[in-house]
Amino acid sequence: MTLVADTITSHEKGTTLELSTTTTYLNATTKLSLDQGLIKGYCTEYDQSDDSVERTFNLSSLNDQRTGVVDYYHTNNYLAKRGYWVRANDARYGVIGVESQDILPSECHSNEWNGGDSTWNLADGNHQCTFGGELA
Repeated sequence: MTLVADTITSHEKGTTLELSTTTTYLNATTKLSLDQGLIKGYCTEYDQSDDSVERTFNLSSLNDQRTGVVDYYHTNNYLAKRGYWVRANDARYGVIGVESQDILPSECHSNEWNGGDSTWNLADGNHQCTFGGELA
């Protein structure tokens, strides 16, 4: 079956659209997997200074592990170790990164560094992360 639509409009009670894991979409001339292309989780901001969390999706919890390090625990595990991508960012300042060995199916953590010139140290900050890839 093929569905071609420019717009899908919700009715008063909402619209449910179910897709299989083999659903694809056409991007220009390339067919891509919709299941693999969707964002599977995010944290819009975690502030280490006061332990506050804004919005999250598909995260069961977050943990201030130590200075400059935040752990993210996924509600739904990913397919394999390093089997998904992570886009880390700082909401205000600093440099945030995720090391590949820290990307596990059930969790990962981000690190924030602050400094300049030749001196960079882990420092508390405002972590943001987005996750994508294949869920288990």
